[in-house]
Amino acid sequence: MKDEANIAMQTLPTIESLLSRQRRYYEILSAQEPRAWGTMGANPQNPTSHDSNHAFVNIKLTAAQLPEILAEVKEWYSARNLQPRLRFFMPPNDMQLVHLAESLGWKSASQEETWRIWPCTSGCETPNEVEGMEIRFVGAERLEDILAIHNEGAGDAAFRREQVWKALSGSPNVENLLGYINGEPAASIACVWNGEWGNVEDVKTRACFRRRGICHALLRTLQQHAVTRRAAGLYLYHVEEGPGRIYANVGFQELARLHPAHIWWEG
Repeated sequence: MKDEANIAMQTLPTIESLLSRQRRYYEILSAQEPRAWGTMGANPQNPTSHDSNHAFVNIKLTAAQLPEILAEVKEWYSARNLQPRLRFFMPPNDMQLVHLAESLGWKSASQEETWRIWPCTSGCETPNEVEGMEIRFVGAERLEDILAIHNEGAGDAAFRREQVWKALSGSPNVENLLGYINGEPAASIACVWNGEWGNVEDVKTRACFRRRGICHALLRTLQQHAVTRRAAGLYLYHVEEGPGRIYANVGFQELARLHPAHIWWEG
């Protein structure tokens, strides 16, 4: 009840406005071409990156609109030798649009996302101490250290992730926070700023450094930084309950649960 009261007392952005801000992340990774219903995003230099190559619907989609949009997406991406992909959000437990897309030959996947928000007015605590840890804000000059974290176990995805992180680490709208243990890169957080709100992305700790409270310390440090820069707050989303508990422990309050649909063409 206390968290619900805190949310009610604060002026928070709507989930619709956060989804609109989320486009900044995709704009960093790919060129965007607007449509009346959303955007087409493409990066031929990183063709297997789904985040870099997909169409995004930002209107309330109907069954009558979907076939025409799918045809447009298929034609646009096929002409660029890219796999046609589309993302949109559905009402909870409503699979009508997904079933329609599947009947037209498209493949689909969906997984519930929990969106959380942390307003700066909530206040933040001092980061916990972790033995041997140093926390730094870094840019493209530390790309090798960033990749040591995010390419761990990547296998065939290493090139794709390298291209993504080249774009993120070089963007003026992104701040990368790295945790080092005795000089070795151990954990990473990226924050994509769009106006007064920061989108927390790509939180990861290397396997050998987990369960030490490193992620907790990085999140607290980022919260302190958001207060210092006079931001309104931070937001993020997750699909697993384990990370959700960590975010809740540092004050991220649940704002909404969304059901995104990912549609792609394999023909």
